Amino acid sequence: GLSSEIALRNWVEVVPVMDNAHNRSNTTTNPPPVYCEWDGILCQGSNVVSLQLQGMGLMGPISPHLANLTHLRVLNLSSNSLMGPIPPSIFTNLIHLESLDLSQNMLSGLLSIESSENLSHLQHLNLASNSLSGPLPPQIGSLPNLQTLDLNTNGFTGPIPSRIGNLGALTYLDLSFNGFTSLPPELGSLGPNLVSLDLSNNVIRSPFHP
Repeated sequence: GLSSEIALRNWVEVVPVMDNAHNRSNTTTNPPPVYCEWDGILCQGSNVVSLQLQGMGLMGPISPHLANLTHLRVLNLSSNSLMGPIPPSIFTNLIHLESLDLSQNMLSGLLSIESSENLSHLQHLNLASNSLSGPLPPQIGSLPNLQTLDLNTNGFTGPIPSRIGNLGALTYLDLSFNGFTSLPPELGSLGPNLVSLDLSNNVIRSPFHP
């Protein structure tokens, strides 16, 4: 079989193999799949629950097959050379996700979160140091357990959504080095848990927007 290094570097082809294993019978008589022994991958049974492949030299687009690893709780693909958009299905299908770190890549395009209902477990979201653009989707303000949100050094534009004031569990918010144009008064509603707030290096034209 492929070594873990070769497999990870060709991860766009490897992830469907993981996906297919998920669809097979998960009985106690079957040995754990070989990918569960690879560095950065943690399984429970045959289910991948943690994928921490930061700094692995991964290149190309993020495979949409990742969204089929529905038992994932931790997904860290930071500090690679990934490019293209973030597949919206990641935010739709990974209903157990607690931590998502895609920072320090070359990801681009709009951030698309169609619904926040399936992200009730998400606590940490880090998309910093990419080339994401466009408006910040208002659904990002409807993540009830989100504790850290880091979107610094991207190309987001427009007003910061007012619904961001609903993130009562938030402790860390970094929206610096973007193109945000105005702040919602609802930012003042962020609870006493907030210990770090950075909105510097934007193009704020007025303190607040209606």
